[in-house]
Amino acid sequence: MKTRILGALLALPIILSACTNASPKPSSTEASLPTQGSASPTLQPAPESYQIVEAYPALTFNQPLEYVWSEANDKAYVVERGGLILEFEENEDVKDFSIFADLTSRVSVSATERGLLGFTFHPDYEDNGIYYVNYTTENDTVIESSKGEVIMSFPQPYSNHNGGHIAFGNDGYLYIAVGDGGGAGDPQGNSQNLSRIYGKLLRIDIDKKFGTKNYSIPSDNPFADGKGGALPEIFAYGLRNPWKFSIDEVTGKIMAGDVGQNRIEEIDEIFSGGNYGWNIMEGTSVYKDDKVTDKGSLIPPVTEYQHPEGKSVTGGYIYRGELLRELHGDYVYGDFVTGRVWAYDFELKQSRKILDTGFNVSSFGLDKNGETIIVDYSGKLFRITAGN
Repeated sequence: MKTRILGALLALPIILSACTNASPKPSSTEASLPTQGSASPTLQPAPESYQIVEAYPALTFNQPLEYVWSEANDKAYVVERGGLILEFEENEDVKDFSIFADLTSRVSVSATERGLLGFTFHPDYEDNGIYYVNYTTENDTVIESSKGEVIMSFPQPYSNHNGGHIAFGNDGYLYIAVGDGGGAGDPQGNSQNLSRIYGKLLRIDIDKKFGTKNYSIPSDNPFADGKGGALPEIFAYGLRNPWKFSIDEVTGKIMAGDVGQNRIEEIDEIFSGGNYGWNIMEGTSVYKDDKVTDKGSLIPPVTEYQHPEGKSVTGGYIYRGELLRELHGDYVYGDFVTGRVWAYDFELKQSRKILDTGFNVSSFGLDKNGETIIVDYSGKLFRITAGN
């Protein structure tokens, strides 16, 4: 039975610090870009009323970064930055949780953006019992299976911008978000370099091995042939620090929050082979004039917002629940620093603010009914409901 993975990952002081690092001053020149959907810096007011309630009042967590619900065993899971994955019954009256996995001996939290950053079940978890994690050591990012098999490992040049979210797509392949390697302004030029793993969304076939690797490359990956030294694992590039992405089970849309450098936070719809502009662009604004050559090849965000409206975007999910019909089909996302939550309407191509939570929104998730869960880094989980 296919496991329904419902969760999201990180946006802690991790990402927060990434927004405030010293860097070259970006140009204020607005770029003219082709659109896959127009960016909308002006956020529209919400015509509906929403509120939040504690989803599991008796439970409190330590720096939670992700909420996942598994259809295979009808349980909910919370990923704590320090290395614990906690399991509990998915009902509001639940009184306690148990430890599902303990990776604390392997995970480094020596810097604010390090930790246990990703967790997902294999689509056939009910039969094979396999799940995957993405975590940082003192020097590396490691993607590992529950059987102790290292799928992928690579060094991190700096302690920040580790990305970390992992999820299986509707195609059965594993997608992996990787930040630009850290530092301010992508000092190593990683995101635009197809021969480097950083600043990318990767896509691999976890069920087949090739050579010495514990995975293979899907034949339709955009750089599967490796021409010009491009890494065949790359699905999309030009990302800064993709903090939470999701793959819609109905449409297959891949939506990601990409944390900005100095003043712009963006939401991207990810397409195969797409270049999302960093560090040529920050959102729809030119970041480095000397790097602008062919802006027409860059894909702009579907929506963006500027500081101080928010300072560290957290990607979310397309809403498919039943309680909030006005939100159906909209993409719900938020901000780690201000706690604001928005909904993006794909038909109108604009966002509207729906909540001011005051939380450090580190992640979103979907419960067993498809209702939206907000993960507060301070330790609580909240459900979005209709207002009074």
